[in-house]
Formats: sequence, structure tokens, C-alpha cells
Amino acid sequence: MQKVFDDSRILDKKAREKFSLSEELMMENAAAALEREIESEKANKIVIFCGSGNNGADGFSLARRLFGKKDVVVFREKTPKTQLCALQAERAQKCGVKQIFFSHLLSAEEKSEIESADVIVDCAFGAGFHGKLPSEIESAIKIANGADAIRIACDIPSGLDSKGCAEGEVFCADKTISMGSLKTALFSDTASDFTGEIKCADLGISRSLFEKDSETPLFVLEESDLSLPFRKKRNTNKGSFGHAAVFAGDKAGAAVIGATAAFSFGAGLVSVISGEKIEALPFEILQSEKPSANTNAIAVGMGFGSDKKRIQSVFDYLSQNKNVKAVFDADLCHSEELLQFLENEDGDESRIILTPHPKEFLSLLKNARLCDENTTVKDVVNHKLEFALSFSNKYKKAVLISKGAIPIISGEKDGKVCAFFNPFGKNCLAKGGSGDVLSGLALSLLAQGRGALDAAISSSLSHTLASRIYCKENCDYAMSPFSLIDSIKILGKKI
Repeated sequence: MQKVFDDSRILDKKAREKFSLSEELMMENAAAALEREIESEKANKIVIFCGSGNNGADGFSLARRLFGKKDVVVFREKTPKTQLCALQAERAQKCGVKQIFFSHLLSAEEKSEIESADVIVDCAFGAGFHGKLPSEIESAIKIANGADAIRIACDIPSGLDSKGCAEGEVFCADKTISMGSLKTALFSDTASDFTGEIKCADLGISRSLFEKDSETPLFVLEESDLSLPFRKKRNTNKGSFGHAAVFAGDKAGAAVIGATAAFSFGAGLVSVISGEKIEALPFEILQSEKPSANTNAIAVGMGFGSDKKRIQSVFDYLSQNKNVKAVFDADLCHSEELLQFLENEDGDESRIILTPHPKEFLSLLKNARLCDENTTVKDVVNHKLEFALSFSNKYKKAVLISKGAIPIISGEKDGKVCAFFNPFGKNCLAKGGSGDVLSGLALSLLAQGRGALDAAISSSLSHTLASRIYCKENCDYAMSPFSLIDSIKILGKKI
């Protein structure tokens, strides 16, 4: 996993002070990183959007470096706001770089300059941006987004603020080159449509030195962080791999999906708990009216319903069986009894995983009084990280998987609450039943003895990486929960 920072300007300042790096030297390294990306493409005409701050200065520096090797055109604001931006603009001009001022209504010739580009580089705004783009820059970015060109963003696509939110047009990058370190803004659900491939560039020292002695509770997960439940010992039996139980309720199909996922992910035994016979249950899945004495973990909420007596019976069971771990999903997230249960949780380690989607997370937040009554689902999506950290700081005996385009796993690690971004999701997961599969995967790992944070990270990674395997050979709109489970079955052979 890699570190992610809310504000990299603090790291920039430390690097300058500790290693005697000038701001101009770091800027030249940023431009060199952009230059390498462009040279890796078969491109002749390069258009660069330059703002009036130091992000724009990076663009002017890039233009100067490319001029003479490529056909370079700069679109710029009239008045630089920083000394370095003015200096780099002057240098580019003295080299002969063509510079065009942004305007509200670009002429046909100016539009053609953008539309005919092979590569368009966005150096308009950086990490400090907030609000809506100036209309003249927005006009140029709209044309760029429709052009048949490779689009590269410097640091952060213009139009995204420091939290990864947007109020209007956003530069839609194929690649984003984050300077020095990775930023929080790149891993919001909104940002996932605009960042493209994310790379991190060095600014004159290695990234490890740049980030040294800088603590952060934020991380982005990598494929190497996935730990699949491979079986290493031969002298085993089904009891060696746990007994997982899924509680069925009003919609039994959700429990069947979750149980099938749990069984396919390594649990030795899987039961569905229901007072009514379920006809569609696969032969390998057991059914009973209550959990057996050897149950290791349960999953509750998928299609469960809102009957308070039935919900309370689950919490009573867990209160009496402290060794049993649990996944809470869907309908359980709307229950006030859930938070009462979490408040009374004790012990050294978390045994609970919550897997809400944004609407369910909103219910959790309102019941926990961590947001006001006017908070909307859109607010939860836009500020998912802040809400996830707030929730996990209040309920430290639970691990949260906040679902979305980029799921966030939050929970206590080494005595402090941390959040982990999972960047691997595909839009094929936006289907009924996908969340039930995730709950089943987490349940299976809990039943096999994993800790809650470990189980949450590996189940979320398995969920998203399996969706990528599916999309390589199938249309993204066609995936079903069971085809996702089939991809999970071969996950270890494909990555």
C-alpha cells in the first residue's frame, strides 16, 4: 500500500528545508516527469493549459523543454499570480513558444488548436483549487474533453477541489501525474471519472525521502495487499476452515448469494439461517433455524427486513457468543440497535465489519449523530472519507467498508484509526447482488480466522479485482452476482 496525503504542500516545504531544494528545482523535476510521459506517446502537437499559479509554471516549464522537439501551443491566463509563473512564462516566450490567452469565446482557429492536438496537458489548477472553474478556462477544458487526444493532468485534474469534489466541468484525464506524493483528492468517487491512470513523480529526491517522517492515516491499496485464503496444510478437514452462517429474512435470495460467495471463498461449512425452507438453496449450503454451536462468523442484513424483534435476536446472540464474528449489511445499517450494540462492544480486537452503500451509511451517520438532519446521500458521497473517519473514531470496535466507485475501508490499525482506498472497482459492480457477494467474502475470511481489518481489506480487493477479470472477457453491463463469484474462484490464477 502507498501513503496518501491531504496536503502535500507541507511535504514540499519540508523537502525544501531539509534537502536544500529550491522551489524552482522541484518545478523543473515536475516538468521533466510530464515530459517523460509525453515522450512515451507517439505525439507531435502538444497543447498545454497554464494557470496563473505554480501549477501553470510547471506547464510553462514543460513547454520550454518540449519546444524544438514538438509543436507546442500554450493556452494561458493573462496575468501570472506568482513570481515563478511569471519567470517560467517569460522563459517559454523567449524560446518562441506560441502562447494564446484563454477567452470566454474561443475563435474557430483557437478551438482548432486544441482539437488538433495529439496530447493536451492540464496545468491550469493544482491542489489548492476550490469552487467552479473560471468560464474562460472551462470553455477550453470542454473542448479538450471532446478532442481526440491523450489528456494528461499535472497533479490534479482541474475542476476537482482538495477533497475530490466538483461543482462544474472537470478536465477528464487519461493519466494524472501526482507530484511528489499521492493526494486525497485523487481517490474520491467523483475523481474516479477524471483521473485516469494515476502515477506519482519524484521532485528531485526519491519518494521515500520526500515522504519520510510524514505521518498519515490514509493509504491506497495495491494488488500486493490482497491475501487470498489459499490452503497450505494438507492434514485438515472442513472444520479447519470455519463455519459461516448467513441469516435470511424477507428476501432469501440475498442470503443465498452471500452464502454461495462465502463457500466459494474458502469457508469449510456455510449455513443459511431461516425459519422457512429455502427451495433455491445450493446442495452444498446447509440450512437450519439457528446457528450451530461451532459457528465462527455470521452475516446479517442482506434482504433481512426491519422487524425489530428479529434484529434484536441477532444482537442477543452475538452478546452471548463473544467468540463469533459478524458482518452487518443493508437493512441492519438502518437499525438503531446496531449502534447500541457497537457501543457495548469490548475486547482487544474488532470482530465486526459493516458494509453500507451511501444511503445505508447516511442512516448510520444520522443514528450516530455524526451528521445533521439535512445531510443528503450526495453529501455522504462527496465527503465519504471524512464521514468514514468520524464513524471509525467513534466506533473503534468495528471496521467499515464504505462502498462506492472507490470503496474506503476504515478501522483501527496499530492504535490509530486509518483509512484505505480501494482503487480497483469497475462499474459492472453497480448491480443488485454485488454487495451481497462482498458480505459473503468478508464473512468467509472472518470464519477462517482473519481479523476484521484484514478480512475487510482482502474481501474488498477480491471483490473489485474479480470485477476486472470479468470485464476483460465480457461486457461490463452483463455481470451477475454469480458470474462475479465465478471470477473470484479463479482470482488467484489471474493476478
